[in-house]
Amino acid sequence: MADHHYIDDFEELDQQLPEQEETVSLPDDAEEQDNLQEEMHVRTVRAPKPEPKKAAKPLSPHAAQKAAAEQRKTVRTVLIVVGSFLALLLVLLAIGVAMSQRAGTLTPSSNTQQVEEDRSSKAVKAEGKTYFKNEGNKPELSDEGVKALITEAYYTVEGDLAVTLSLSNGTETDKTLNRLKIRVFNDKNETIAEQGFDTFDPPVRVPAGQYTSAYFVINAAYVALRDDSLKSIGSTIEIEAATIE
Repeated sequence: MADHHYIDDFEELDQQLPEQEETVSLPDDAEEQDNLQEEMHVRTVRAPKPEPKKAAKPLSPHAAQKAAAEQRKTVRTVLIVVGSFLALLLVLLAIGVAMSQRAGTLTPSSNTQQVEEDRSSKAVKAEGKTYFKNEGNKPELSDEGVKALITEAYYTVEGDLAVTLSLSNGTETDKTLNRLKIRVFNDKNETIAEQGFDTFDPPVRVPAGQYTSAYFVINAAYVALRDDSLKSIGSTIEIEAATIE
């Protein structure tokens, strides 16, 4: 049976193991030594070189035509949206103007009311159109209040119907108009124009027991017949007047 020898002392083990030394011999040249030491102690990490970007490939004729068509489609869509918005805005403005006119508001540009003596602000007559005029046409002086008759009517260059009224007040108190509605018709009882007014600037005053004249323009929107001769016309005039205190 073989004998086994156990080593209990580490020092004994160290004595039995041969000593091994690892040496690195350096070159004799000092410059080479420095280079070697730099290689041993310094590691340089170099980033990979970026790959050059590939140039964009030119579009084929078919792709170019498709891109141009898409661009035109986008521009057309934008123009349609903007045009629709502007059209809607114009419609809203037209509705607002029509509602204002329907309410009978007098504006200095077209529906200015003036006394007969001031002819400077009257609308210009349309050329080549006949008109109605009867300056001696006067309503009766009635104790029922203010009455009115048309003394002149003509079409304007803007398509309106200008009307001059003779107003009478047979009462013992001065009156001012609150509301007026004029309907002008021809000898066939066809309505030529009709419009109501409830705002007067300046106010229309009719002295007690006297006559006065007032000038109105019925807007073209309320002119039904634009080519009547106006040689023979009638009128229905509704008046609401208040007493001036």
